[in-house]
Amino acid sequence: EFTKQTHVWKQGMENWQEAGNVQELSPLFSSGMPPPLLLLHLQPDRISE
Repeated sequence: EFTKQTHVWKQGMENWQEAGNVQELSPLFSSGMPPPLLLLHLQPDRISE
């Protein structure tokens, strides 16, 4: 389960931080609208003839 207390890290951070303290993740924890859906762009397989 991913919560505000889950520790996260990304390149450029000095230390691990709680997800609730990371600005880029704040929309995931706001009360109100749910977070946007993650859309995947998939290309169909190509068939060589």
